[in-house]
Amino acid sequence: MSAEDAYAILEAIAEIHGCLDKLKLINPNEEEIRAEETAEEVKAESRTRSANFTFSEWKIPVGAVLEYYTDKNITCTVVDDRKVKYNGEIMSLTGVAKIITGKTTGIAGPRYFKYKDAWLWDIEGRKEG
Repeated sequence: MSAEDAYAILEAIAEIHGCLDKLKLINPNEEEIRAEETAEEVKAESRTRSANFTFSEWKIPVGAVLEYYTDKNITCTVVDDRKVKYNGEIMSLTGVAKIITGKTTGIAGPRYFKYKDAWLWDIEGRKEG
């Protein structure tokens, strides 16, 4: 449930009980906003790591071009359910992310790529069902 939906429900309850004047909407400060962003990143990382990533599960076809999140000119092409082609080599999406970022640990490949401007790690936005 979104924050807006939750507030609307609380607002309706307050109105029914005649205490709408006691309901206050307090906007988050910068620290709270950063904490929420961090929590969302951790949640996304957890989703990505919870199961092996397969392109078919997300309805991404062989031949699809994936774009690196900060530079649309950096791409790789899906070659099968778990591999992509990058600079002439076939490898995992995590392998590509490691090459591009220079990191050797703590990498979840789907967190670094988009398909048709949609984040690969955003399972709720991509899965059918």
